[in-house]
Formats: sequence, structure tokens, C-alpha cells
Amino acid sequence: MPTTDNPSLQANKAWPITAKSIAAREILGFSALVVLSKFALDPVTWRFSAPITLLLSLVILTFYLHRRGESWVALGLRFPDGFKARFMLLPKGLLTTVAIILTGVLVAKTGAWLGFDFMANENQGIVKRLEDVPGNLPMYLLWLGISWLSAGLGEELFFRAFLISRFNRLFEGFRFQRLLSILFPALAFGLVHFYYQGLQGLIIASCIGFTLGALYLKFGRNLLPLIIGHGLMDSLSLTVFYLQLDV
Repeated sequence: MPTTDNPSLQANKAWPITAKSIAAREILGFSALVVLSKFALDPVTWRFSAPITLLLSLVILTFYLHRRGESWVALGLRFPDGFKARFMLLPKGLLTTVAIILTGVLVAKTGAWLGFDFMANENQGIVKRLEDVPGNLPMYLLWLGISWLSAGLGEELFFRAFLISRFNRLFEGFRFQRLLSILFPALAFGLVHFYYQGLQGLIIASCIGFTLGALYLKFGRNLLPLIIGHGLMDSLSLTVFYLQLDV
């Protein structure tokens, strides 16, 4: 019987190249790229390392998808067909904003009711990250731009469009395929907020990520309402912070 000592062939036997294995490699590879590049950039610019590394990773991911014959349009970055569907983009975006707010408030209140006081306290990580924003118009405008580009667009592309599509492939055939496909990206979304928001941010962001994932599927995998809603939510938060409003 013929044998081979070729390491690549042995590796392929250990992890056959299937749609599921490719999805797993893509999840692990690009998640590692985002996290490791962020840690590498942290000593240079802690406040801006996350948005910079996410956007750079998305540039690489865009080229990767193109080489595989895929595009962001296919994953949801597109205008829906028909006047009525396009007219509903803004209402859906506003609904997304409300859903984010309600999820955050409900999770925080539930945590406090259960005796987890840290869930109801002001998040000092956010305060420290945005400490130059109150009363500072240039910094406020800078963070507004970052919020729409990195959070509104970037996070929805990566955590909703890309990760949900890959986890959906990974769990194909599982009983709770759709649920799992939004649960794991939601947990990843929470984890990337842990570095400056702590445990409170991890829990709240994970729940918000789950809500956004559910809306992504509900809206027919169209990202535009989520981008609008996410951007509006961060804009409201920044405006409150800039004006130092007590809400």
C-alpha cells in the first residue's frame, strides 16, 4: 500500500477541506488578526487601537472575500430592492437604535436587581477612553466619525455579516443553527469590548450583539438598518458625553 510523508497531505487528512473547515479557519484566522493586531498597536495608541485594527483587518478581509468570489454586497451591504423597502430603511434604523437602548437598559437593570452592583455603575473604562470629549468640539467630531466608520460600519460588517455567515456554515445541519450563528458572534462582540469596559461591557455588549444579530436575520440579512441604528446610538451617547448631560 503506498504511503506518504508529505506533512500537508497528513494535515488535510486530519482536517479535511470542507465548507465547515474553511469557515472555522476563517473565523479563527480573522478573529486572531483583529485581536493580535490590536494588542500590537495598544502601546502606541490605546484609545484608537481597536478602531484602527478593525478597519485594517476589514481591508484585508475585503481582498480575501474578493479572491474567493464573495463580496460585502452578498453579505448584506446593499440597498434593498423596491421603493417601499428603501423607504423603510430609516424606520428600521430607528427601531435598531431603540432595540440597542432597551437591551442595554434591561440588561443593566436586571443585573443590578440580581445584586450585581457593577452592572448599574457608570463604566469608568468608557469615561477614561472619552475623557477628552466633554466640551471639546474637535474631539467630539473625531469620535463621531470613528463611531460611524468603525462601530456603525466596521463592527456590523465583521461581527454581523462576516461572523454570522461563517458560523452559519459551521453549524449547518445543527438543530439550533440560526441561534448558534448569532450567539457566538454576539459573544465575540462582547469580548472585544471587555478590554476597556470590563465585565459590565462584556455582558451588555454581548446581549446587544445578540439583539443586532437577530435583527440582521429579521431584516433579511441587510446591514443598512443596523449600520444606521448602531451609528445613531453611538452618536447619541457621544452627544450626551460631549454636553455632559445627566441622563
